[in-house]
Amino acid sequence: MKSVLLCLFFVLLNPLCIQGGVLLHYPNLAVEIPNDFTGVYIQFNDVSSPSDVTITTGSTPATWDFNFFFGGAGVGSSNTLQAATSTGSLNDPVLRLDIGDQVDGLNFPSSYSGSTGHIVSSGATADQWSNGDTGFIGFRKDFDGPGDGSTDYNYGWVEVQLNNDGNAGSILGWGWDDNDSATGVTVVPEASAPSITALLLATGVILHRRRRSQRLLEA
Repeated sequence: MKSVLLCLFFVLLNPLCIQGGVLLHYPNLAVEIPNDFTGVYIQFNDVSSPSDVTITTGSTPATWDFNFFFGGAGVGSSNTLQAATSTGSLNDPVLRLDIGDQVDGLNFPSSYSGSTGHIVSSGATADQWSNGDTGFIGFRKDFDGPGDGSTDYNYGWVEVQLNNDGNAGSILGWGWDDNDSATGVTVVPEASAPSITALLLATGVILHRRRRSQRLLEA
């Protein structure tokens, strides 16, 4: 019981309890994806700090993880971070993930890759994108950098709204597991205010019932 309650409160305070490590999350953003070829470049710098991110527009930086361009109709990933795709082949369409989908175990390209066919005009399946969709792109990142001789990846996601109609898209947040040997890493965005309230109420009920049972036993 104590471990369950600790995990509940841990969720509220910031990171999330998951198997293998702590899920770090940086939500509630609104980073624009310009409708041009350069777009926006994102680099996650520190595995322990999801707020330590370099965002570049107007030019191509020397190092980067994600490149979103043409409003999200184009998604590039690098040799340090690979986005989950349909088969893992280079330049395959990036998958659309939902809350609760597992990230590790998906297919990832081996190096630089670019996706330009992931937004379909009609008949999108659950893992495909339609124009204007908001969803999640799973990724794996080698925070130690390529060439270090290891294949230790941290798995995570980026929440995006993607367009291919000439409008700008948005990057809404990101998160990852801080343990590079974690398994069962799923898309778990930060709890909303209503869900936090419900969680607090549920925790209070649990504590009340436990105390009442203890009094009855002691009577």
